[in-house]
Amino acid sequence: MSSNKDIHVCYVINNNQDFIDLTIKSARQLKLFFRSEKYNLKIYALSESKLILPSFIENIISPKKNIPLLWQRMYIPEVINSDKVIFLDSDTLAYTCISKLWEVDIEDKIIALAPHHCMHTIQDMLNHYNLNNFPLYNEKKDLKQYYNCGVSVINSKRWREENVKNIPLKYYKQIIDTKHWKNDEPTYNVCFSNDIFELDKLWNYFPIGNYRKANIVHYYGTYLKGKPFHNEFAIHP
Repeated sequence: MSSNKDIHVCYVINNNQDFIDLTIKSARQLKLFFRSEKYNLKIYALSESKLILPSFIENIISPKKNIPLLWQRMYIPEVINSDKVIFLDSDTLAYTCISKLWEVDIEDKIIALAPHHCMHTIQDMLNHYNLNNFPLYNEKKDLKQYYNCGVSVINSKRWREENVKNIPLKYYKQIIDTKHWKNDEPTYNVCFSNDIFELDKLWNYFPIGNYRKANIVHYYGTYLKGKPFHNEFAIHP
């Protein structure tokens, strides 16, 4: 049973050892900077099969394996009993106590995200992913803000009560048989466009240019040596 004194942080990973190692490193960093005496930190890894993980990471086996792993973050609110959950990509590193993000008031929005460093508008996204000919995506082309989903605060209570996962699934069905099947982040941006709380970019900081200390550093984009790496700066995709 969940307690209101618990902070819930979840990763979604496969059985690729590189990604397992990366997730463990990210989770250890999270623990290292956790300073709160008010909360307990609970860390999860959602996967399709049982993984060998440290005891401080609870391995949750996905209840839905009929969609790609990339999309299975949609089921996090159903498998973690909490009113909200923080989702983190494995290639994130926290440099402050995650309780500070937990206490951000996201009002009653479905999800909280920080602006994307490389793509700024939905039209940028449509061009980058070649999604201009997909009506459900194209109808949001005038939106002026695009968000990165690698750090997300999910309103699990609303997600469950309103069966919110059916919204992105509608978009997924439009692209499932195309080369765009893995585009879950563009989907979150367009289908939740009216229900996103904007986080400060320091919660999902792209470390390039005038790099400064951030709360969570996220090396997303195209990697110089391929994924996954914490110690390589990303380049513009």
